[in-house]
Amino acid sequence: SFALNGDIVVVSINYRLGALGFTDLSRFGEGYATSGVNGICDQIKALEWVRDNISGFGGDPSKVTIAGESAGGFSVATLLGCEQAQGLFSRAIPQSGATHHTLTDDVGKVVADLLMDELGVESIDELKSASVLDILKAQARVDVRYNQMNIGNGVQAFYPVEQNEVLPMPLRESIRAGVGASVPMLTGTNKDENTLFVMEKMSSEKLRYQARAYGSESLVEAYREMLPGATETELSIELGTDFTFKIPAIRHVEDRVTHGADTWMYQFDWESRNVHLKATHALEIPFVFNVLTSPGVDAFIGEGELPQAVSDEMHGVWTSFIQGDEPGWPKYDLEKRTVKHFDNNSSLVENGELPRLNAWEGIR
Repeated sequence: SFALNGDIVVVSINYRLGALGFTDLSRFGEGYATSGVNGICDQIKALEWVRDNISGFGGDPSKVTIAGESAGGFSVATLLGCEQAQGLFSRAIPQSGATHHTLTDDVGKVVADLLMDELGVESIDELKSASVLDILKAQARVDVRYNQMNIGNGVQAFYPVEQNEVLPMPLRESIRAGVGASVPMLTGTNKDENTLFVMEKMSSEKLRYQARAYGSESLVEAYREMLPGATETELSIELGTDFTFKIPAIRHVEDRVTHGADTWMYQFDWESRNVHLKATHALEIPFVFNVLTSPGVDAFIGEGELPQAVSDEMHGVWTSFIQGDEPGWPKYDLEKRTVKHFDNNSSLVENGELPRLNAWEGIR
């Protein structure tokens, strides 16, 4: 759709994921110094290929936009803060992904220990002899153990590891130092991200445990005040949405705009007709790509009249931004904090998230 409607060359890349992409084995020697960021190294190599070859496909290597959603959004945010990647792209669109999900080298070593323990190996040679299938099975078990430890990013075990030549400092520090500030960025999240991940009714005890894992049990009372009448399950969804997606995205934007970086923020509010999902994680993707009639999308958005106008608006904004234009609403600043809300009747909201930001101050 971008190629058809915007005269844009679209490149989709592969990179190593999970344990294959983000296990820090640097203790085993110089040859493994960047093993904790294998996936990011793959992405940089792909961008170098685009730089060197895209003109042969009608593309302009000086006008490359990187975009991704969820893990792809985390990757885009990581590349924005990575010195080695600077100059390989000129615009960025992280959707539902920001800078809070890298791991310190200490946590990365714990994750590597867990993986080797699950595989029953002690040396690098034993690890290299393990099959990919065995590694993937062990990876799933590592994620379970990692989440029980309440360390690191509090999400999953295998994320880019810091303190190496690719990510020499914590990613947020890099952004705060101005890395990537020359790159215009369009970013945002969905209103109800975590409905996709909450599969059970939450008790008060589980809700408080969740809040403690996120940094403070005080979050429960803060959210009760913001959302009177909300059930424990609804509060859990709100907390998870904000911890994993919304607050990190806002912090990323805050870190950038202190350097005058051109940054625009959106929120996707259109709710699926599958009532539980609401404006869930990844629901904006078929809208952005303008593919609401593609097979399988109806199961996500639900039955009824297609919200084609919402898709047309979003696809148009993304297309214009990739082509080099501004999205069409004010840049984010720390005074008004303007956010574009996409819905049947889209709107601009100023300072709409201040109560939530105040609740997370000093925590996230």
